[in-house]
Amino acid sequence: MPPKDSDNNRQIGMTFNMPAHWHRSFKAYAAQSGLSMRDFLFLCFETQKSVDQINSQRRNS
Repeated sequence: MPPKDSDNNRQIGMTFNMPAHWHRSFKAYAAQSGLSMRDFLFLCFETQKSVDQINSQRRNS
């Protein structure tokens, strides 16, 4: 396991503003999926990276 102060393990807060209706929708969707908003954001990001990689491979074939 990497040391606690490594970039792989260090926790950094993220603060950004979004429209209230979007926040409610995101929070509700995460809850319906059984996920915290944090875990849902991670899942969304990882999924988008996968989609981008697939699209990049298709463009290069």
